[in-house]
Amino acid sequence: MKCRRLAPLAGVALAGCYQPQPLDARSLMEEARASEAARGGDRPSPRGTSSRALPGPRSGRAVSGGAPGADGSGAPATSARPDTVTVDQAVARALAWNPELRARRHDLGIAEGQITAATALANPTVEIELLHLEEYRHDRAAAIQIGWDPPQPWVYAAKGAATRAQAEAVGREIAEAEWQTIVAVRSAHATLEAIGEKEVLVERSLATRHRIEELTERRLRGGASTAIDMSVAQLSVADAERQREDLFQQELDGARALGELVGAGHPVHAAGEGVPEETSPLPGLDALSDAALASRPALRAEESRFKQREETLRLEHARRWPWFRLTSIPRYRIDPFDVNRADYSVAVQLTVPVLDLNSGAIRIAEATRDAERERFRGQTGAVLRELATGLDELRLRRQTIERYRTTVIPRLDAHEALLGRAAEGGQIDLVAVLRAADGILQSRSDFVNVRLGHHQAWLRLDRAVGRRVTGAPEARPAIP
Repeated sequence: MKCRRLAPLAGVALAGCYQPQPLDARSLMEEARASEAARGGDRPSPRGTSSRALPGPRSGRAVSGGAPGADGSGAPATSARPDTVTVDQAVARALAWNPELRARRHDLGIAEGQITAATALANPTVEIELLHLEEYRHDRAAAIQIGWDPPQPWVYAAKGAATRAQAEAVGREIAEAEWQTIVAVRSAHATLEAIGEKEVLVERSLATRHRIEELTERRLRGGASTAIDMSVAQLSVADAERQREDLFQQELDGARALGELVGAGHPVHAAGEGVPEETSPLPGLDALSDAALASRPALRAEESRFKQREETLRLEHARRWPWFRLTSIPRYRIDPFDVNRADYSVAVQLTVPVLDLNSGAIRIAEATRDAERERFRGQTGAVLRELATGLDELRLRRQTIERYRTTVIPRLDAHEALLGRAAEGGQIDLVAVLRAADGILQSRSDFVNVRLGHHQAWLRLDRAVGRRVTGAPEARPAIP
């Protein structure tokens, strides 16, 4: 019965003791696999456009001109669908599962623990004395003494303020890391979308080259073409297939990078929405500067760091003032053989700052604060440069996009129409047609790169400001 009563007390005592948590690599691996399996059930549907499909082991959809399946038949190889996400889904998963962010968030717990440690009061001390004389063969006297170091109010307040400012800085640094991750995820997702658009263009060019190859083969059988023309047409098809394979490799590398950002254990692909189009008017530099001062977590973190340095300087100044410690509050002694059988005393120890005025620590704190101010000045200058450069880049990118849409794209459309009519009529100069097809593919791929650069310039502007500068991007136009 007594054991049952003592069991809860033992549990409470053990709860406050240190409980080790060993690192088990195998259990962590199994946990990661279980997490991947749980998240895999919520994967969205893969791309619905066959021209955006991945060949071989990355997709179950057929690709024109693809290699035979593993079974030797003409059917393409198939496998499980890839993990495909929209940009918003990728951002949400990165914020929840990115391992670097998950580790950084524990820094806030460290900072909060430092607040608790800095504001904790010192424990009192208890000293017990026993006087024994061998001549009398028994204890002569006993004493108990209680001491305590009371906190100096100014030091206590400065320590608490400094650690709280440090916790604010850590929280804002975590917000900065999250924002940088969001921008990196959006950039990686847009890069995958641009690669997907290039895949569409290469597939279209490859289909055209297959038609030219078929036409050249018919002309060769009819005696209107030569074997050299047939070889040139076949080499053109092989070159387009090589470009497609290069894009597949680029997409796999990009999906691997996106998967690393979102904390997945496998490549993560984009959902095929295309490179986002942003047509909002460019904001002014002054408005962006004000928004960055108010929203950029890195700047706010530097402000908190400076506040921490200022409080540390106040702490060092407070330590130069005299203060006391209670060495006996009280000291109680019992001596049954003395005339006065019991007595007590009170003792106070006072520190007099005569030889050391804490000047060295104050000088260090002042220099540290001034260095923090210069770092903040340098960071604000870097943000201003990034904002100005981003606006200039956006203006240049928009001029290039406008030139493509008003001049280059209409000419490419007209040239493709002429080539189509010439091919249908059988009146083709093979070398000129293939050279034109290469030029059209290169120009349209360059336009995709320009649009991707325009979107990434917006992302860099968002990163410098610390928030989205504009609203949600408009739906992309059809691929030209």
